[in-house]
Amino acid sequence: MRIVLCMSYDSPWSIMIAQELQSLGHEVHVFDFAKRNAHAYVGVGNPRIAADIERLKSGISGFHLLNSPVSSEFKYVMGAPELRRVAREVRADTVMALYGGGFGLMAYLSGVRPYGVYVVGSDVLKAGSMRRVINGIVLGHAAKVFANGEYLAEQTRLQAPNADIIELLIGVDVEAFKVSSFPEGPFQFICSRGFTPIYNNEAIIEAIARFPEDTPDFRMVFVSGGPGLNDAKALADNLLPPKMRERVIFWGGVSYDELTSGLSSSHAFVSMSRSDGTATSLLEAMATGLYPILSDIPQNRPWVSKDLKNGTLVPLDDADLLAGAMLDVLRDRQSCVRLAEVNRGVIEERANARVNRRELARHLVEAVESHGRSRR
Repeated sequence: MRIVLCMSYDSPWSIMIAQELQSLGHEVHVFDFAKRNAHAYVGVGNPRIAADIERLKSGISGFHLLNSPVSSEFKYVMGAPELRRVAREVRADTVMALYGGGFGLMAYLSGVRPYGVYVVGSDVLKAGSMRRVINGIVLGHAAKVFANGEYLAEQTRLQAPNADIIELLIGVDVEAFKVSSFPEGPFQFICSRGFTPIYNNEAIIEAIARFPEDTPDFRMVFVSGGPGLNDAKALADNLLPPKMRERVIFWGGVSYDELTSGLSSSHAFVSMSRSDGTATSLLEAMATGLYPILSDIPQNRPWVSKDLKNGTLVPLDDADLLAGAMLDVLRDRQSCVRLAEVNRGVIEERANARVNRRELARHLVEAVESHGRSRR
């Protein structure tokens, strides 16, 4: 099967899907825009990210970038004819949009059939009234719509009741993420969410500002970049005393290998996201055995069990409770060790990416075959 993937070529989860589909014997072509805006996922100018992108290029069948004269959302409308041209040139059997917003609209407008869409979070959950109308059309005409989690699938059905929606987690590579060895040095929290308003990383800095002076030694590592990174650094400079500020570290974006290494040297994962599909970063952390401290939103609740007590949910915008949750686990690192295999087991059972990508490929093949039969 020949597939054109409309995707952000600097998105780690999209890169993994492209590489996995190619490894399953399919011919994968990536289609994206050459000029990245300020809200790019991790920033292609980062040399560490560039290495991952080069591996992507060498591991797939084709890499097609469009130089759009506009940077607004209208670029997806203008890009549809070029997507159609590329699909014809490579004799694509299907187009797959790895995001239900602009990429989904472009797939629909290209006229290539069948096409699929993977909705992941804000493309549905943050949709305004006009976007909801567009989603109903785009998703309703898609051969298959994949939703990254149960809650997201439910919300997608409200916008596109006629769509063929399949709940299928993106998941994580459980072979790449191993249970942490839990180093004996300072306790390390890690957050791998990007610096955009929806991920709300600033709430973590505000919580640390409430830590007492006698807090045991720790590190708080922010892995990702993003348009709000410099503002977050300034916030840390302003809120945190010098000794506390030294413990808060900003990496500004790392390669896939550096991410796995960073998780393995950590003890707990913190995310105060305001909205999500199912956060791949959370699944990566749990696969590494980390203890999750999460915002209490519907998308996070399936991963923290009251019976297992394998994590902590914290109400949004409550810096005092977040500080308390972080201090509790900091003062009892053995709880992380005890629950490592439990959290790992949850991911192995429900979010094994290699299993789920084979399922994705199976559904795409089914859509192509069904389309062929209907044309005959």
